[in-house]
Amino acid sequence: MSPIQTGPRRSMIAIGAFLSILVMSGCSTEDPPSGGSTHSSRAEGDSVAGAWARVQATEYGGCPKGSCKDYLSNLVQQLESLNEVMAATDGEKFAKPIEIMQEIPDSPIDDIDSKRESILDIRAQLKSWFSRHPEEATGISN
Repeated sequence: MSPIQTGPRRSMIAIGAFLSILVMSGCSTEDPPSGGSTHSSRAEGDSVAGAWARVQATEYGGCPKGSCKDYLSNLVQQLESLNEVMAATDGEKFAKPIEIMQEIPDSPIDDIDSKRESILDIRAQLKSWFSRHPEEATGISN
């Protein structure tokens, strides 16, 4: 088998990696307290690889029929968190992805559904960048 995995096996590997990071980071899946923010703030010690894994995990969520407001709002929050982590880690090293994320719509957006293509395009551009910089996506240096 070639070293590059494709199809369902690759998806399962990505999901496994995400779940490992999620467990190791101590993230909670509980709802925030009433009146609390659902924004995923940058946890102390959060890594670019961890923040990127959370962005990738949104790829499998999708939208229910009709409004994508919750899905897109979560994706925007994860993109903003990734942006914060990259800027705090090494803004120069991550100049291109930070530039890509300048197009993230301001929150909150009442008409976020109308920004769907733009938001998904940002994630696609980041996916392309991280595929060319796998050491940043995994947090493992060669």
